[in-house]
Order: sequence, then C-alpha cells, then structure tokens
Amino acid sequence: MSTCSPAPIHIVDLACAEHGSLLGATRYGVAHGGTELFRPGSSRIEALRVRLRAYVLYGLLLVAGLCATAVSAQEICNNALDDDADGLVDLNDTTDCVCIGSISDDVSSFIPNPSFELYDSVPDNYAQLSRAVAWEQATISTTDFLLNVNGGFWLPGIPQPLPDGIGLAGFIPYEFLGVDTLTTYLEYMGACLNSPMQAGVQYTLEMDVAGALFNIFNDSNATYPANLPFGDIDITIFGSASCPVWPVQLPPPPNQYGCPIGVGDWVELGSVTYSPDGQWQTVTINFTPLTDIQAVMIGGPCDLPADYFASFADNLAGAIPYFLADDLVLNTSEAFATAITASGGFCTDDLVLHGSSDSIATEFQWYLNGVALIGETDSILQVGANGLPAGTYQFRSSVNDTACVTSALTITEPVGPDVLAEVAPASGCPQLAVQFTNATAAPVVSCSWSFGDGTSAATFDPAHVYTGPGVFDVTLTVTLQNGCTYDSTYQDLVTVFAPPVAAFSADPQPAIIGNTEVSFTDQSIGGISAWAWDFDSIPPFTSTDSDPTVTFPAVPGEYPVVLVVTNAAGCTDTLRSVIRVESNGEITLPNVFSPNGDGVNDRFLPFEQYPGKWRLTVLNRWGKEVYTTASVTSGWSGADAPDGTYFWTLEALEGQANPLRSGYVTLLRGL
Repeated sequence: MSTCSPAPIHIVDLACAEHGSLLGATRYGVAHGGTELFRPGSSRIEALRVRLRAYVLYGLLLVAGLCATAVSAQEICNNALDDDADGLVDLNDTTDCVCIGSISDDVSSFIPNPSFELYDSVPDNYAQLSRAVAWEQATISTTDFLLNVNGGFWLPGIPQPLPDGIGLAGFIPYEFLGVDTLTTYLEYMGACLNSPMQAGVQYTLEMDVAGALFNIFNDSNATYPANLPFGDIDITIFGSASCPVWPVQLPPPPNQYGCPIGVGDWVELGSVTYSPDGQWQTVTINFTPLTDIQAVMIGGPCDLPADYFASFADNLAGAIPYFLADDLVLNTSEAFATAITASGGFCTDDLVLHGSSDSIATEFQWYLNGVALIGETDSILQVGANGLPAGTYQFRSSVNDTACVTSALTITEPVGPDVLAEVAPASGCPQLAVQFTNATAAPVVSCSWSFGDGTSAATFDPAHVYTGPGVFDVTLTVTLQNGCTYDSTYQDLVTVFAPPVAAFSADPQPAIIGNTEVSFTDQSIGGISAWAWDFDSIPPFTSTDSDPTVTFPAVPGEYPVVLVVTNAAGCTDTLRSVIRVESNGEITLPNVFSPNGDGVNDRFLPFEQYPGKWRLTVLNRWGKEVYTTASVTSGWSGADAPDGTYFWTLEALEGQANPLRSGYVTLLRGL
C-alpha cells in the first residue's frame, strides 16, 4: 500500500494523471464552482485551453493527496518500453496512456448522412440500407440499415454507447462453401458524394467500427456476441469517377458477390487494418486519389484473410463475421489535421511535421505508431531528414507533467498507379520504328524509358528504331507531382525478327558467247518464303521462281542481276550482282597499223576485249624479236621500228584454248 507524494506529479510516474483525466477534470469543473468547461460553439483551441487548465487544477488536487493508490510497475508513456509487461508500449497501452480522443467532431463529411440518422422510411428487416437517405445497396450483396426507433430493425447485443445517434449500417465480409462452390461474399455501403474528391489531394476517412460474430439463424433471430473467432481485416474504401446506377453490376458467378475492382472505373483508394473485439473502435484511412472521385463503396477487402471463411455447417449455424459502421466522416486530411500539419513530401525526403498546441503546453513528445521517438521533444519532427517510415504519427502536448493532449496524423506511403506503356508496332523487321506512349492514368510530370537494347529516352512518348533482331524488355519509369517515382518493366514487349540473307550462284559465270544461257540457284538462308528476281532489260525481266534460267545476249559485257528474298516474318534482304558475257577466246588483231600520232589506229592491239592472259611477241622479217609484253591490251606502239611487215605470236599464259596463235602485221606510218 503506497501513498501519493506531495512532490510535482510526472507523467512517467503517474498513469492515473492520464487515465480518465477528461472525466476527472469535467467532474471537478461541474462540482466545484459550476464552471462550464466546453461550451457549444466555442473554438477547439479555446476548448483545448480550458481542458488543459482543468488538467492542471486536477493535477494540483492530486498533489494534495486526492489520487488513487499508486500502482506498481505502471506504464511510462514516453520511453518506448513496455514497463508494465502487458505487451503494449506507450500510447498503445490505452488503459494507462490516454488523453483527449478524436478531433473529427467538428469536421464536415463529403459523405451525406454520415451517421445514418436521416431516413426515407423505417427499416423493418435486413438488406434495407437504401432506406437511409443518400445511402445505397452498393452491389447485389445487401448491407443492412439498423435504426433504433420504435418499429425499426435492430439487433440485440449491439455494443453501447453508440458512436453517434440512433442509426447504423451492418455489413458482412466472408467466404462460404456451399454444396460444391466457394463464394466470396462482400457487402458494401455505397454513396455518391456531396462534392467530388479531387485528384492529387490527400483525404481522410474516419469511421467507427464494431465487429463480432453474427448468428442469424438462432431462436432470437439475431444476436451480437462479443466473441469473434476471426482475426484482422482491412476495412477498405473504393471510388469511382462518376455516380453509378446502384447497385453496381458485378461480373457473373462466381464473382457477382465480390468487390468492384475490374468493373467500370472503380479503384481501391485505401484501407486500414482493423482488429475486431466486439467493441467500437475509431479507424482512419488516409489516401490520395489519382483521379477525381464522385462515388464510394466502403466495406471489406477484395482478398479476404484466410480465417474469414465459413463452411456449409457454419452457414447453417449462422456463425459468420458481421460489422457495424457509424459516423463515416470523409474530408481532406487538412481538415482533420488541426493539431499536426505537414510540409514537404514523403517521396522527396523533405517531409516535416509541425505540431501545434495550446500556449500553456510546456513539454512535447513525438510518437510513431504509438511508440515514443526518443529525443524528439520539439514541436517539429523531421520525418524525411531522419529517414522515418510511413505510419501514424502522434504529437503529445503536456502541461507541467500533469495533463496532456494527443493529436495524430497518418502518413501513408503513396500508392503508385499502374505504370502503363503502349507500343506500336510491337514486332517487325530490323530498322523497326516503334512509337512508345505513356498511358499511365496519373498526373505524371516526367518519364524515362529503357528500350532494352542499351538505349534510353527521357520524353513522354518517344519514337525508337531497333536496328538488330531480338526480343526486348522495356521499362517505363514515371515521376508524379508528389515526387514519387514508380516503374514497370514489360517483358518481351518488342520483337524484332531476324532478316534473311540473300545469296545465289550462277552457272556458267562468266558466260561465253555461244553459250549465254545461265541457270541461277538460290542459296539464301533464313526461312525464305518468296523470291523476286530483276534482270533489268534482259527477258523475262523479272521472276518469282527460286531458281530461274535466263539467256543473256551474245555480246560481251556485264549484265546486272538483283535478288530480293522475303522470309515468313516479312523481312527482306537484297543482293545485287552481275553476269559477265565474254568472247569465246578468238582474238582478232589488225593486219596493218600506222603509229603516226593522229589518234587513229596508232597501236597494234586486238579489236575487242577477250578473256585470259596472253604474251604478245613481235619479230622482224629476219626473226629477231623487236617487242614483247604480257599486257595484250596495251599492244605495240611500233616505236623506233621501220615501216615494214612483222610477224607476231600470242602465247596463252593460263591454259586457254588455242594456246598459240600467230600472224602478220604491216607498219605504215604514212597511212
């Protein structure tokens, strides 16, 4: 048995100064002097100031000896330790470390009739949510409207006191096994908003939830016991850019009782994990829509936890999870954050939280998810600079270690959009020109692309040319207005087919005058499916055969041939070549020439081009060699040789037919 010390009271020493402090201060204010602590219409700051002053007075009375017996091993609420070994640290120990509750009392709601107090008619059974003004049965699964008025539909055992008024909504999220089919059954509350939520603005949904086991088939028709054999579940809000025709038509069985994702433009906006205990809890969902939102559905998640399952026997017994909802306040997060404001951005690492308090506050402490951040005792918290994660941040203001007020702000790591890329065309042949388009449905401020071939671009909708074959992964990275960066890699997005390689042989090559019929044989590789030959002016001019035969003119020269081959993928290759037609080996030389410099018949050389290599030898009439050369095409100039008749020989140097030839030529300069 311990007694209270008259020394100053500290939060770390007296959990009783926090637990029930609002009740104690209010009771004292009314009983002693009749001062009204919180008048309707007064400002929240003034109300806070009055409450805190009442706490100081309450603390002084405790110093005088009016406190309960001290409890050993109390929870100290600002040291990040579980002092009383109850598994709950600091503010998570809601028995020992409680200040003032929700700050949403004065916040208006984008959701009309947020507490289900207004109704068109009194509900008299299940599945009548649409009788509440502005609320709708969101899907074919039917949410309940409970109204505690004479003749209204109500369930026994609903936890008291109610959060607000006399109206509630009830919904079921579970999977059940019928005779042979597993069905996901999700009930949602649906409503069109008073005014649209705007893209890029952070919003907060604060609502009260109570969950327990629902026995629908017992003798009393329905009960609401507090023992729930189901675990945590994500309470989820979905949004649509337009107000739909209710109920929203979901896909055919087995999905007609599921969630709205994949139907129209419905998207998941955010969720919060709720641990049902049969009592009312206030839960908060913070989210930033990527598009303007006009309508919402609120209920369970698309993917239920494994324990939210009822067998056929459970169904017959009615043992299924059932949740009550009340006081759904939806507004901008700024409207809620009257005690904590934020500047900077989470993704830009410059997020700063600013805690505001009444002027009489003397000490501050920051918490993350209810656990004290040791050393963070200023009114400003550098979230980005300290590398702190997303979560619920609490800011507690204390007055001389005797009384306190706690405000909270949830910082969520922004949920990125689906990073979408469009490509046209997605396949083709080398030198493939591809147009890429950023199709991400979000306010993107910059894009970067990696094309998979070692190149990249930093524009929204780039064009890129793939020069070689392959299958390419493409990555699109987008940066949003809030500084957050998201990416998506598309595997095998672009395919560039391998082109064929054109090749052919020709026989004979070269062709000889007298035998100019040439047979072509295709030797291309790469799955050739089509051939296109072009012989220029030589009939048949063109051909689509793989191995055509063409007769060329009996005139020496080079004749162009072009082959274009195409494979099954439509890729082509082109080969250009020539067919040579040469003389048959008969060499005709003049029998007279006149090297007089007049440019006419000045040299002794053959009349036409001819194949092979030859040695030309010139002898005078006495058989003496006067000239020899292996370049027949250069001929003999007759220099320094007198006019007269000369004997010549041609000797083949490469095994030509008729390897030795001879004749006479007359040199006449005066001709």
